[in-house]
Amino acid sequence: MKTLLRPYLLDFLKKQGYKYFLSKTAPNPESPASGSIVLIPRAQRPAILKPCIGFDACFHINGKSEGLDFRSGGNNICVLLDRDDILLLKKYLLKFF
Repeated sequence: MKTLLRPYLLDFLKKQGYKYFLSKTAPNPESPASGSIVLIPRAQRPAILKPCIGFDACFHINGKSEGLDFRSGGNNICVLLDRDDILLLKKYLLKFF
């Protein structure tokens, strides 16, 4: 499932032990000038000899989410989550509501 990157999602992923994102740009067929970025969380760093094949880059998740700019409502950064993470995220969010 794809979901937009938000501060609570970043905090959740860090608490689940994810330390890296693999990123891939996805072009928008309707507007070639714009597109979106898809991030796939990973717990371990990809091997140095096998860099992020099929991806544009690998990012280390560090710092606090408050430092990131989530104010723009038009950000096109999505995170691809697997089924187990979706269920855990729902439980995580229920604590706050």
